[in-house]
Amino acid sequence: MRIEKHKLIAWIFFVTFWICATVPFVVQEATRSYQPGVVTALWGAGEVLVALLGLWTLKARVDKVIVLIFFALSFVDTVIVNHTSILYWLNGCRLYIGLVFMFPIIRYFWTDEKRRKYFVAKMDRTIYLYLVIQFPCMVVQCVRYGAWDNVSGSIGWMASGTASTIIYLSSFYLMVRRWNYDLSYVQNLKLNWVLLVLLIPTWLNETKISFIYIAMYFFFLVPMDRYFIKRLALILPIIGIVIVGASMLYYSFALKDTQVEMTSLSEYVMGNDILLDVVEYAFENDVNEVNEGDYARGIKFYILPYLYQRHYGSAVTGFGVGIYKGGNLMEKTEFSKRYFWLLNGTIMQWHMCLIELGITGGILYILFWITAFRLWRRHKGERDMRMSWMFGLVTILFSIYIPPFSIPPFYMQFMFMVFTCSRWHELPPYKHVPLLGSKKFKFSLHD
Repeated sequence: MRIEKHKLIAWIFFVTFWICATVPFVVQEATRSYQPGVVTALWGAGEVLVALLGLWTLKARVDKVIVLIFFALSFVDTVIVNHTSILYWLNGCRLYIGLVFMFPIIRYFWTDEKRRKYFVAKMDRTIYLYLVIQFPCMVVQCVRYGAWDNVSGSIGWMASGTASTIIYLSSFYLMVRRWNYDLSYVQNLKLNWVLLVLLIPTWLNETKISFIYIAMYFFFLVPMDRYFIKRLALILPIIGIVIVGASMLYYSFALKDTQVEMTSLSEYVMGNDILLDVVEYAFENDVNEVNEGDYARGIKFYILPYLYQRHYGSAVTGFGVGIYKGGNLMEKTEFSKRYFWLLNGTIMQWHMCLIELGITGGILYILFWITAFRLWRRHKGERDMRMSWMFGLVTILFSIYIPPFSIPPFYMQFMFMVFTCSRWHELPPYKHVPLLGSKKFKFSLHD
């Protein structure tokens, strides 16, 4: 029996995706327990497989340069500068697998027309089916645990921000793929109403950024042509109605949950004055243990200069990869133990990079996304501007809001969709994806 290479790679890729994307929900709901060890081991295995596939398909010069720069920088910062073991370094590299190895895999399929058609069709189907199963998963979680962080869909608990983010992006991608320019804005929404219905679960958890996502969703669906302003004037009332309706739904579920409290925007971003004073006192007096709860995102960015100042040279090199890992299968590093209060709780993708790899890593993170979106390419018709704006702004938002690249099912979809933003004209024609893949079942995206 002969198996074509591209089909074998695709088979490994999608089997890995579905196992990582569904097993956490099954295990957690069956046991009513978080099961961190199971989830860590499962996603760790998935990260290893993605890395191996990335190495197997690594051919493009730009991908080789990215891999070389990351591993050289992370090794020097972790092993040589911060004197951490190679095992910790390898374990810490897992958080960057999606950034480093996803594009080589996608590019392998993209460079050949036959492989591209095969892979894109499977990705479209995967993105849609993943979107569909989030609905029942999140409803079950909301009924069982209330509108809280456990409502994260099939990827399991404590990832509501990531779950909501990928739901909006997946629905948006499919909406643009299915867009008929011969029809009006409202007619396209009616034609693809199921994609709008599948957004509802994002209002069953406590992810407040969904208010921003839903406004961006309808705003960036407006075709960016010479009629953009005219269309926008007609669409703004629709956006307003949707946001009001979503707010009422959010109030019905999240705000009535006793665990969720409404705060002002400034307090949500920076926390209250008491917590800010506690953090400043801790750094000014070299206090290592701070017995407070989670800290607001703004505070964690605010104290970075204090952290760099406390440890000479760390502003350039950071504290090495792996400090966010450990605790389940490996022991935590000394830095992680000392600053547990800082690393625990709310984590942001770019903030994590700034702590682990310093300002050097933070700058390279920005340059990576410039390369990923190919911002220097301005050829008319090559990219879809709606996709580029939506995904570009969401990338900025999640970089300072959540750490989604710690979850394989997220980046396995997200990086594919980012890749298509600047290559939209190269996508093969869209194939209708029947619900659950059944040819007999007529309810599909086309309804």
